[in-house]
Amino acid sequence: GGEESAFGAAGRPAPAEEPRRSWMLMHTAEFAAVAKDLPGFRQAFVRCTSSSLGVPSTCVELVNVTTGPESVASTLVEFLVRPVAGARDDRPIATLLELLEQQLASRHSALRKGDLRPFLEDAELLVGEPQRLPQARAPTSPTGGGATTECGTQCEPLELLATPWPVRRPAAPRPGEGTEEAQ
Repeated sequence: GGEESAFGAAGRPAPAEEPRRSWMLMHTAEFAAVAKDLPGFRQAFVRCTSSSLGVPSTCVELVNVTTGPESVASTLVEFLVRPVAGARDDRPIATLLELLEQQLASRHSALRKGDLRPFLEDAELLVGEPQRLPQARAPTSPTGGGATTECGTQCEPLELLATPWPVRRPAAPRPGEGTEEAQ
């Protein structure tokens, strides 16, 4: 028996690990504050996250930034973590995500000292895709004005069509199961 981290059976290279989709919920980072400079936030998120994990910035990809599932007073960041290409760092993605969770938990971590510091006050890494809280439906107005609800934000119905939320994605594999993702 030999090691199977870089090479599988009979000395063949082990199959590459698939990128892992993850979510970071920033409970008190108002979405409006993040959206003011979305390109800058995207750059800071990738730079700070990859730097705190000790991986190249190509290993972290910010996929989407939306309001959090609770309200517009929070921000939800969807991102991918890719395996490190190179023999010098063979840490599995699960290990990188555990390290990221430790960085979030420590007030003195490299992640919390960087440019993301104002957004990470009570941020947490989520295990699976977050679900929106159900909205109560208001009754239709007897005057024919249609249904009305109180909302923190207003938008045109056509804007909702372009919003990719919620998106059904396969559940994260459990430890010991395969990492293939059917998309």
